[in-house]
Amino acid sequence: MPIYNTNTFWNYIANEPLLVMKKCKDLLTRTDYNFDTKMDEISKYYTVVSKIELDDGVHEVLRFPSGLLKYMREKAGIAVEDKNRNYTIYTKQDILEYADIVKKINPNFEIREYQIKAVLASLDKFASLITAGTGSGKTSIMSLLCKVLENDKILILNNNNFILQQIYERLLSFGIEDVSWNPSKDPDYTKRIVILNTSSSDSRLNKQDPNYLEYLKKVNVVIWDEAHGVQALTYFEPLFYTDIENLKHIIGYTATPFRKYKGPYSDPQDFRLISILGEPAFSYDLKNSIEDGNVAQPYAYFINFPNKASNLPAQFKDNYYMQYRSGITYNKARNKAGLEMLKFLNKNGIKTMASFNNIKPGQNLLKTLKEEGIDSLFICGGETIYEWVYNKKGKLVLETRSGNVDTIKEALKDKYNIIISSKVFDAGVDIDIFQAVVLFSAGKTPIAGLQRVGRASRKKVNGINVALAIDFKDINGFQVLHSHYQQRKQLMVDSGVIILDNVDAFMDLVTKIKESKEES
Repeated sequence: MPIYNTNTFWNYIANEPLLVMKKCKDLLTRTDYNFDTKMDEISKYYTVVSKIELDDGVHEVLRFPSGLLKYMREKAGIAVEDKNRNYTIYTKQDILEYADIVKKINPNFEIREYQIKAVLASLDKFASLITAGTGSGKTSIMSLLCKVLENDKILILNNNNFILQQIYERLLSFGIEDVSWNPSKDPDYTKRIVILNTSSSDSRLNKQDPNYLEYLKKVNVVIWDEAHGVQALTYFEPLFYTDIENLKHIIGYTATPFRKYKGPYSDPQDFRLISILGEPAFSYDLKNSIEDGNVAQPYAYFINFPNKASNLPAQFKDNYYMQYRSGITYNKARNKAGLEMLKFLNKNGIKTMASFNNIKPGQNLLKTLKEEGIDSLFICGGETIYEWVYNKKGKLVLETRSGNVDTIKEALKDKYNIIISSKVFDAGVDIDIFQAVVLFSAGKTPIAGLQRVGRASRKKVNGINVALAIDFKDINGFQVLHSHYQQRKQLMVDSGVIILDNVDAFMDLVTKIKESKEES
C-alpha cells in the first residue's frame, strides 16, 4: 500500500514489508546532540497507530506529519495515494477579481504578479509555507487570501502585538471588518477572523478555556505570521484541538523560514517546521525584492574591533550561553565600537535602529548615549519604552512609559535618530524611516540578523534608496561566535546584501546618504 496522503495534518503508511516499515521509522527518527545538556535527544516523528500479528507476519500502520510527505516519498521510495479534499480551484483571474474589489475600497492597493502566485500556492493544499521577504507585501498577500476565503473561519497567530495590529489594520483597509482583535479583551469568537497572540492562545489552552476550545473545533484556516516560530509548541498546539473535518488549510508566512537555509533537514528545528508546513510552496525572498526594486539596496559593514576570548571558569568553557554573555552581550570592546558607530551615524543624521536581545545592556547603552548628549529611546516587548531623562535636580533617571510603533515613528520624525530595540522589532514591523541598523545582538542562527536588516531596508522616499547594516567581526574570540559571524555574513551575501570591505567605502556611502537627504 502507498503512503496515504489524507490532505490533513496526518499521513499514513500501512501494509509495507517489515524492512520498509523499519526504514520509514528510521527516517522519521532524529537523534540530535543538545550542546546545553551535553546529551543526545531522540525525537520520533511517527506513531504506530495499529499493530496486528497474522500468520504471514506483523502488520503495522504508521502515522506521520503530512509536511514530511515529500521527504518520505523521496527517501523511502514509496508511491503516494492522494485523498481528494475537493478544494475549490482558483485561477489567476479569480485572484485579480478579488484584487479589483480591494482596489475599489483601497485605491492605493496594487497587486503584483508574484503576490497572485503566493495566494494561489495556498489554496489547493492543506499545508503551505510561503516565503515572503521584506518589501514583498506579505501582509497584503495574507489579507488578500483572507478576502478570497470569504466563507471560512480563520485564526491568525503571531507572538508580536505590533505586527498583529498591522495585520488588523490591513484587513480593515481591504474591506474585511468581521475581525476580532483587541489584546486587552477576550476574543469575539463569533467573528469570521480572530487575531490572537500566541502567548494568549497558549494561556487559554493551559487553562483549557472552554470557549477557546469550542472555537478551535470550528476553525477552517490557521495562519501563522512569522512562521519560522511554528516549531514551538505555543504556535502549533492549537492544531491538536481543531476538527480534522473542518480544518482545510494551515498556512505560514515568513521572510526567513530556516535556521540552516542550505540544508534545513539537518537542523532539528527546521525539520520540525517542515514536518508541520512542508517545504516552501512559494518563495519571494529579500534578494527578489532587491532585484525588483521593492526595497532599498542594503549594504553591510562589519566592524573590526580588538577582540579576544575571555577567561571563563573551566566549568563554563563549553557553555554557549556563557560564551555569548562574555563575547557578545558584555564584551566591552565590542560595545564601545558599537557606541562609536551610533555616535557617528547620529552625527550624520542617519535614522538608526540598534538591536539588543537583553534589556539591561540596552538600558546601559541608552544611558551612555544620553551622557554623550544624544537623545534615544529603547522599546521592548509589552509596548514599553525606556528613556533616560534629567530630573529637576539634574540627576539622570530612567523613565518608563507605554508606547507603540506610532510612538516610534513620531519620535524618528522629531529629534530622535537612535532607537534601541529588543526582539520586538526583529521581524515584520513596518517602519520605513530607519536607514541603518546596528546589530549588537547575535545568535545561534543568522535568521535574526537578516530580519533586522529588513527593518532598515524599506523603500526610501527621500534620498538614495539604500540601507546600512552594521555588524561586528566576532573573530579572535570564541570559535563558535566566529562561526556565527561567518554564517551571518554569508546569509547576507546570499540574500543580495552588498558587503563593504573597508571603512572608507562605508564612510563614503554615509556621506552620499547625508548629501542626498539634504538635497531632497
